[in-house]
Amino acid sequence: MNVDYNSVASAFTNSAQESFMFSNGEALAKLFVFSDQTLELISSKLQDVSNFDQYTIVMTNATFAQFTETYLQYARDSPAMAEDELYTQAASLLLRLLIDLLSDGSPMESSKKLGSLFVAALLLRISLRTSAAPGAYASKALEVKRMWDLPVFSRRDRTSYSYWLGRYYLVCYYVESARVQLEYAFGSCPEWHYHNKRAILRYLLVANMIRGRLPTQQLLEKYEVEPVFAHLAYHFRKGNLAGFQRVLADNMEFFRSQGNYLILLERTELLIYRNVLLRLSRIQEGEGRGRTISYRDVLVAFRLSSQNLEMDVLEMESILSSLISQKFVLGFLFHHQQLVNLSKKQPFPPIMAAHA
Repeated sequence: MNVDYNSVASAFTNSAQESFMFSNGEALAKLFVFSDQTLELISSKLQDVSNFDQYTIVMTNATFAQFTETYLQYARDSPAMAEDELYTQAASLLLRLLIDLLSDGSPMESSKKLGSLFVAALLLRISLRTSAAPGAYASKALEVKRMWDLPVFSRRDRTSYSYWLGRYYLVCYYVESARVQLEYAFGSCPEWHYHNKRAILRYLLVANMIRGRLPTQQLLEKYEVEPVFAHLAYHFRKGNLAGFQRVLADNMEFFRSQGNYLILLERTELLIYRNVLLRLSRIQEGEGRGRTISYRDVLVAFRLSSQNLEMDVLEMESILSSLISQKFVLGFLFHHQQLVNLSKKQPFPPIMAAHA
């Protein structure tokens, strides 16, 4: 027997060859994984192997053989790699495999494309961990979206792909696209996958909030998400910008670890000012003063919400202009008269009606 023979490397390559003509993504899901615990285990079993081509020689497809060999080298060396190097190399491996899968021109029922949804989801996941721009590796994964709804793909693969695609869209600030994908992933994930649904919900809550949809207390309690989401929703609804940003700052590390801190900070400010103006208009209507609001009243309300006592009329008017131009508020500004004239018909349309 060859003294360099490694049973783990041999079993892995044999399984990879047998599953190459798979009927769904399950085989690849079990073989080519990138979780820290699995890599640590594989690495410990491969330390005595210096050359993997003696194992991958049994593979009939040269590209897939090269991918398998590189993956095994990656798994063996991963404990010694820097984190960014680790994820960059993993993304490169997955990109090569995805290109090979998508190039198969066989009928779909027997094509290697059947594994593309799983690999694309994994590529999106890894690309979010690299220092490169997400699109550097993810652009190929987006091509798979046109095949997403084909019945040959399993529910598991569609759900996983939608989740990671939603997270990718959120990083790229494509909020409505992210919300649609995350809504599907959350609805499609089985109830007994409680922790998976909870993980999806964290990102869905962010996308929904930026689109003006706030969670119910019942939903938050059902999945036991962090209390910070309830606190943010409360301040968002009340038009308390200072309170919202204070809660966000207090939980900065959590949201940074989720990759959502900046988008929450940047995309909610204008919406909260909208809610301030909405509350102000309701107060004024209750007093019988109609739909015309003075700049002075708006400035007081905006200063109170933001706790920015140095805000001047020009800054306030700029905020109002943005609200109207983006159709979060319907109405007109009268600069010389220092008045806001709100539309008689639905001056505050649903935030969801505006562009993402």
